[in-house]
Amino acid sequence: MSEARPSPLGRATAALGSPALGAALAIAGLVVPVVGWAADRGNLKMLLGIQAVLILILAAGHYWTRKNCIQLRR
Repeated sequence: MSEARPSPLGRATAALGSPALGAALAIAGLVVPVVGWAADRGNLKMLLGIQAVLILILAAGHYWTRKNCIQLRR
């Protein structure tokens, strides 16, 4: 029998907890301002918007991971 396909919500939550997504967003967060500085013609509001979206995605991933993983007491 074939296995059931994961739901879109399940795939989205798995992606939020993915270390690869976190690393890609971190690299993009470093590259975007450098490209904007090097271009010297970049739209500042667009760069700030991109940075805000990257931060919100990282924060959502952190929140989801913290909520769904077991917390061990010290």
